[in-house]
Amino acid sequence: MSEVGYGNVGGLGGYGGFTSIGAILVLFILLVIISKAFLKDVSTQFGNFPIKDRFSPESLPVLSKAYGITYYGPHVSMNRFDDQLVLSAMRKVKLPQRDDVYIYVESGFHLAQDILGYNQYKGDLSHLILDGEGNIVYSEIPEAMKVGENFSSLSKGAASDGIARDYHWFRQDSTQNWSVVSVISQAKYQQEKNQWLLQILLVALFFL
Repeated sequence: MSEVGYGNVGGLGGYGGFTSIGAILVLFILLVIISKAFLKDVSTQFGNFPIKDRFSPESLPVLSKAYGITYYGPHVSMNRFDDQLVLSAMRKVKLPQRDDVYIYVESGFHLAQDILGYNQYKGDLSHLILDGEGNIVYSEIPEAMKVGENFSSLSKGAASDGIARDYHWFRQDSTQNWSVVSVISQAKYQQEKNQWLLQILLVALFFL
């Protein structure tokens, strides 16, 4: 009987601010040696956490595929005792006489939150994650921009920023063909802009 191996990696923060979308993918490539997945018959081995009864990567939201690795967007952990959101990656392993062996690894979504710079903006900035087709696979503002919606309907061509549904948005694309969109409400954006202009005015008056 074939078996599924499962790895969960947590506590790997330490990134200050939104340095690079690709940092998540680079980290995954470094971690993707932990476990093996035999997908024809579903049972587990090599797991450092107990896996849920049904391991079904085909149901996970795909962010991108590159160099034989499939990257999955935020989804509920495969850890039986953890329902937190995670990011994950899986790739096929070449073994003699086996064509159904994969490596799967996941990391707590707090890692992505560190990279996105949550602490810098005190919760005022929200995020969307888009797959290679521009579809929203993760949204922190589902009341305005829903998972499954195509972001191109809200943007103009290949623009990197704009306004939609009372939000300012700023898009950054990765080299792996997926994107992160930072969004802030127009009211909060204007408030921040006014504060910034006031600070400049005060500094200018100080030096007069």
